[in-house]
Amino acid sequence: MEGETWYYRNMKNQTPMKNSQEIIELVEKLSYEEYRTMIKLFQGTGNSEGTIREIPLATALERSEKFEVVGTQIKVPLKNVKRKNHKVDILLISDTEVLAVNSKSNGKAHTLSDNSLVPDFTAYVEGLQRMFPDKKVTYVLARNSNVKHGLIDELTALGLKEWSWEELFEYTITDANSQQLEEAIMELALEKLRHNSIRWFNETTV
Repeated sequence: MEGETWYYRNMKNQTPMKNSQEIIELVEKLSYEEYRTMIKLFQGTGNSEGTIREIPLATALERSEKFEVVGTQIKVPLKNVKRKNHKVDILLISDTEVLAVNSKSNGKAHTLSDNSLVPDFTAYVEGLQRMFPDKKVTYVLARNSNVKHGLIDELTALGLKEWSWEELFEYTITDANSQQLEEAIMELALEKLRHNSIRWFNETTV
């Protein structure tokens, strides 16, 4: 949707809201895309999609029969690149394998079809290998659909995978599905907007 479509459809001809309950009632009617637009009005910046996807995805993966969730936003020390650390959205571990999961959107901005990111991902995988020297390292770019942008051979050779949520759940033997995850993400998005809406209302009516 275009940036101001939501505003003009919902707000242009309305009288000012009198209390936070009115904001909450409006929030309940939003789609996730509308939430992303609305949050910019309250925060002045774009919403961090990664965080909103990351928490429900990590919660779902805690039901894995194959892996244990170590944590989220795990810092991996790096060598031979400018960055000192790399953060993995969700880190899982089994007796034989480490699974580093980074949640990605379906946009082409995340396409890894050239070799420009090979040094970075090499450093990420090597950093994980130093942390877990006795385990196989698999690095997963998880998307919420089966849209694949493709990985070049050099990235595949590092152990990188481009999986949908369903493929990730299947590999980790997790009793979850994409619809449940979408619902959990929407619930979290609305809860964050409720909180920000009330805070914004309180701050502007003092």
